[in-house]
Amino acid sequence: MQFTVLLVVLLFALIFQSPYKQIGIDEQGAFVEGKGQLQRVAFIRANGVYLVARVTSFINAPKKWYPNYVVIFRDSVSKDNYAILRSFAAQQILLNPNKDQKG
Repeated sequence: MQFTVLLVVLLFALIFQSPYKQIGIDEQGAFVEGKGQLQRVAFIRANGVYLVARVTSFINAPKKWYPNYVVIFRDSVSKDNYAILRSFAAQQILLNPNKDQKG
């Protein structure tokens, strides 16, 4: 019984751990990196609590047939990094409106 509970807790910990190790901006735009993959993202929503971005391209990974989204919460990065990402996201949303945007 205890082994089963321990196994379930371990599985939940593995499932809900953050797969992204790095979030950043370079000369080609925003990206998330993790699990050996570099994914380019386009922001579709930005506010004081979270940023939502759609994965636009996969590098080092096969393309999926369904849309993939990334949510970046304010407390998952430092305050300064979140401010920079939020500013970049706002600029990208205003300059490149797309069909995924809401609001």
